[in-house]
Amino acid sequence: MKIVSLKHGVAALGLIALATASVSAQEARAGARWLGWVGCWTASVPGASAFATPAENGTFVCITPSTQGGDAVDGVRLLEDALALEAAGAFAVILECVPREVARVITARLRVPTISYGAGVHCDGQGMVSADMLGLFEQFTPRFAKRYVDLATQISGAFKSYCEEVIAGQFPDDKKSYGINAAELEKHQAAVKRP
Repeated sequence: MKIVSLKHGVAALGLIALATASVSAQEARAGARWLGWVGCWTASVPGASAFATPAENGTFVCITPSTQGGDAVDGVRLLEDALALEAAGAFAVILECVPREVARVITARLRVPTISYGAGVHCDGQGMVSADMLGLFEQFTPRFAKRYVDLATQISGAFKSYCEEVIAGQFPDDKKSYGINAAELEKHQAAVKRP
């Protein structure tokens, strides 16, 4: 198991979703700098080893490789990118949608932890987007995500029930609103009585 020591015990990870074909290394580092200014300790930027440099404010760029490793050449390129990230000071490497066999090799070669988003059980850690896990996005669930609950349906049902009760005058009832005792109500009415 690989251990990463964090300054305050928690790392806030900011994700920059960029199309790497149209983004320069300078633009990726600028995005990582911005995430550092808003309190993220690290940034995850899709890309290749050309981006593997720490941001000026000490935020490390942790790159999700854009190559998926589906063939031997891609697998070698992924390993090279991961090693470049480690050499640049990344404290972890996120492997997303990488074949588990390739992820296993990368994990074995790196000293820093690997985090799997669909890269199998051989990575040092597992990650999943909470909206996918909680079933908040109904239109699409990635193949590697598992829905543990269907909150979208429950939330939609809750809003529908709320609206129906408000329209019917059932909400709020006396238990869900505040009242005033009779003596104070009488004083209030006398004080606000119009001439």
